[in-house]
Order: sequence, then structure tokens, then C-alpha cells
Amino acid sequence: MNETIIQKIEEAPQSPGVYMFKDEESNVLYVGKAKNLRNRLRSYLSSNVPHKISVMLKKAQELEIITTDTELNAFILENNLIKTHKPPYNVMLKDDKTYPYIKLALKDPFPYLEITRRVEKDGSMYFGPYVPAWAVRETLKTLTQSFPIRRCKRDLTKVKGQRPCLNHQLKKCLAPCSGEVSRDEYMEVVNELISLMEGEGAKIIEKLKREMHQAAENLEFERAAKIRDRIFAIEKILERQKVLLEDKLDLDAVGVATRDDFTAFCVLFIRKGMVVGEKDFVFEESSVEEAFNALLREFYLDSLNNPPLIITDVEVDPSWTKILNIQIEKPTSRHFLDVVYFANTKAKEHLENYLCEKRESEEVLEEAKRMLKLKKAPIRIEGYDISNLFGKEAVGSMVVFEHGRPAKSQYRRFKIRWVEGIDDYGMHREVMRRRISHNEWKRPDLILIDGGLGQLNKIVEVLEEAGWECDVLAISKGDARDHIWSREGEINIPQNHPVYFLLQRVRDESHRFALAYHRKLREKELFETTLDSINGIGPVRKARILNLLAQTHPQLPKVEDLVQTCGVPPKIAREVARLLEEYYGDKGIRKGHRQQG
Repeated sequence: MNETIIQKIEEAPQSPGVYMFKDEESNVLYVGKAKNLRNRLRSYLSSNVPHKISVMLKKAQELEIITTDTELNAFILENNLIKTHKPPYNVMLKDDKTYPYIKLALKDPFPYLEITRRVEKDGSMYFGPYVPAWAVRETLKTLTQSFPIRRCKRDLTKVKGQRPCLNHQLKKCLAPCSGEVSRDEYMEVVNELISLMEGEGAKIIEKLKREMHQAAENLEFERAAKIRDRIFAIEKILERQKVLLEDKLDLDAVGVATRDDFTAFCVLFIRKGMVVGEKDFVFEESSVEEAFNALLREFYLDSLNNPPLIITDVEVDPSWTKILNIQIEKPTSRHFLDVVYFANTKAKEHLENYLCEKRESEEVLEEAKRMLKLKKAPIRIEGYDISNLFGKEAVGSMVVFEHGRPAKSQYRRFKIRWVEGIDDYGMHREVMRRRISHNEWKRPDLILIDGGLGQLNKIVEVLEEAGWECDVLAISKGDARDHIWSREGEINIPQNHPVYFLLQRVRDESHRFALAYHRKLREKELFETTLDSINGIGPVRKARILNLLAQTHPQLPKVEDLVQTCGVPPKIAREVARLLEEYYGDKGIRKGHRQQG
């Protein structure tokens, strides 16, 4: 350990505070807190520190100490610093994305449904979260079959009497835009939907069955058949909502399982007594306490839709209750004990599956090292591809696979800046030079290029210029099979071999990611060109609209936003909003973006 750090540890105050180990470039490696800084820091001088921490101490060249007046303030400061700096040796969530909800916009006279990942205090009702993401789409699809509530966000005060859209013809919308339904009739359907989502599904089914039998007695067989279909749709939704609690409580149950240096959590999202989703997390080389702190910090700290209660068997620092404003307690009642036992069982199952997949992945990676004659097993693979249309809107993509799995938070994209015209080799060189300039990114064990020997050789030239030592392969499509190339020539791998499938997956993912970015840029260019054709949109207003579009990402700006922020007349604002819906869909949500390199 650095002598300067040792001296600073010996001189550390005996008060609460936070400490940060930094490398020679002052990048934060690790953040910790302590009730007594000197006692805590002296523990790092021991020979019994965990392996991960000993590696960190070898890299550390600087120690910064910040004292606080209370232990609680040290706790808060530690969490803020970890979220700001994302130190590589602190335990972090690998999956830090937000999760989708179904939003019912009640402030609108005719409420509409939409999928959103942003929960706001706007008077709307939010149902969820739904995990996995496909579950929210499937649930919303089934809901609109039984409860024909609109999904468009139009201002209905300005479109009354309009011809209904296709959803009305498909019986998925009551078409309030056309005036075919009164607000009272519409709100009756809305209230039934709310009752279903709040656990009153059985009562709604009983009511519908009575209506169905009455319709059949009156020989209204067509109406009876429609009611029967609604009952089937509602029953389909209720099948997904496993009831765990008789009391209609909102809470999260966190199960835990450990094995060796691995800790797994299963979070059950229970709303109105029903499980609406679950999410699993696995942490490596961390204690249960460290892993649970990371889960609370990154999953709950900045959320606006937290439940009032979390139940778990894990020992929790009482400070979390004050910071999150959530009651965190161990289960005591029989019902809560059963729920946590169920969550623990799910966590154990997930951990066993994770370890099994990890072993299989390690075997494939070792086999890849042997078959592809690599210097080491390709734990981290970076895949690259270029996408352009006759040299226009050219982009490059970098996807990352770690331990055989996509690490999507580390994907990067590159808008080609230096190369003009159709020059695939030049574009590959530019992307690789820009990637090499990012010393803060982990280095790959293997680089995989979507291309042939020509592209591979250009990438090798760039790597040699930079002094990088890294295995490079290329993969290109053939008539009957894909061809895999090294500098020595083609490598023959059986088409049914897991290594062959792994390389295909990396190539396909890099191609998909590059193509998605290329399409986005083309759509943006087309949208900007269309803006120029609207009377009343000049350079100043166009710049304001594009700036607002960036600020409201991933949501689309509303008509009132365009009027107030951009100074656009209401008539023109409605035309711009219509164009936005055409380009980005009527959901009001654009797909998230990745960091550019």
C-alpha cells in the first residue's frame, strides 16, 4: 500500500465520516463510511482483507477523508458519492434500468392508458411495476380487449366529431373523439378497470355473469357473447395476478439466498395483495449487507413510486428507513412469513440457475479460447459494426458481452465524423481509434468485427499503432454459413457448436444496435426536413422545438409545452405534435439512447 495512504490512515480522526480511495488519475476506486474513521481505515492494513479489496488497495494512490457530524449524515453522503462516481470496487447493481408501469391519466376528462417508465405526481394512477417488460404490453393488450379505453393522447376538446380510428372498429376503444359515448358511460368503464387493478376482479366477473345471463334470457345472444369474451379476458389477467395476501396491501418482499461469494435477491412487487411482478439480482464477491445496501441505494433511493413497506429476512441498517421513508422490517405475522419464505425460495432457484448458466458459460469460453487459438478466455467480447446508406448518416456500434451475456449498459455508439463518402475501412478505423481513446472503459479480451479480412486487417493496424495487445476476429455471411476469420485465415467451427452460436449472437447484436441508431438519425433528419415545410416554423422556432425534444426525452412534448416553451401558435403546435406522433408512435415514448463514444 502507498506510504502516503498509510500515514493518512494513522492520522485519521476518530469521528464519523466518509473515505474515498483514488487511483493515480484521481478516479474514485472505492467509497466507504465509518462511525469511527480511524478504526475502520486501520482494518485495511490487515492481511485478511477480501481479494477484491486487496486488488483495489494496490491500485490506490490517494485517500480522501470527509468527516461528518453524525453517522446518519455519513450514511447519506456515502450513498450520494457512490451514485455520483460509480466506483468500480463498490458493490453495484448490474441492472439499473427503470421498469414499466401502466398509467391511467385521470386528469383528462376522458382518461387514457399508456405505458411509461416515468412515475410522476401528476394525479394519474400507476399500476406496476411489471417485470419482465413484455408483461406490461401483454397486460395492456388484454385490458383494452375487456375495457375499451383510449390509448391516444389527443386533446378531445378540439377533435369532437372526428371519424373514429381503427381501434374503435377493433372494439378496443369507445371512441370518445367521435362523440359516440358520453363521459358517464366512459367513466363507468374506467372505474371498472380501476376496480380490477385494485383486486376487485372477482366482483366484476360476478357482475358480468349476471349481465350475460340476463342478455341470454332476453335472447340478446350477440351481446351475451361479447360479455362472455370480456369475462374470459378478465380471467386471463387474474391468472397472472397471484394473490399472496388477503389484505390488499402494497409492499415489496425481498428474498435472499447465498452460496460461496454469491448473493441473490428476489424482489416480489405486491400491490393490493397481488404479485404484479418480480425481479432477480445476483451480486458477486460481496457480503449480504453490502449487496442489500446496493439494492436499496440503486433500486429504491430515487424512485417516486416506492411501496410503504419492505419485508425481508436481511439485517438492515436503521438509517435506510429514514433515508427512503419506507418501513423495512422482518416478517412476524404468519402471512408475511409465508410471503418472505416464497421470496427466499425464488431467490434460491434463481441463484442455482445463475450458477449453472455461469458454469456452462465458462466452459464455452474456455472452448472458444482453444478453438479460436486466443491468448485467454474471452470473458469480455466487444462486437463492432458499421451502418450507413450510401455513406450518409454513417454510424458505428460497439456491443459488449461479458461471460457470454450482453452487458447492455456498456453498449456505445459512434456517429461517424471524420470519414466522408462510402469508405467502410475508414469508418472502422475511426470507430476503433475513438474507442481506444476511452481509457476509462474496460479493455476487451476479444474484438469481433462484422466483416471480412479487409476490415480485420485495418482494425489490427489501429491496435498496433496504439500498442494494444488484443485478439481480433471477423465474421462475415456466406451462402451456406457464416465465415470466421483470424489474421491467419478462416477458422472452421462446426455450425452447431456453442462457440459458433456465441460469435453469431455478438455479430447479430452489433448489427441490430448499429442499424437502430442509423434509423434514428434518418428519422431525425426526415423530421427536421418536414419541420422546414410547415408555414410559421423558421430557424429560431425549429431550434427551440429540437431543443425541447431533447429535454423531454424519452417523452414526447405536449402541445402546451410547444406553445409555452417554443413560442409556437396553438395551431402550428398541434401540427408539430401530430408529426411527432407519426415519427415516434402514439405512445408518447421514444426508445432510450446509449452513450456516444
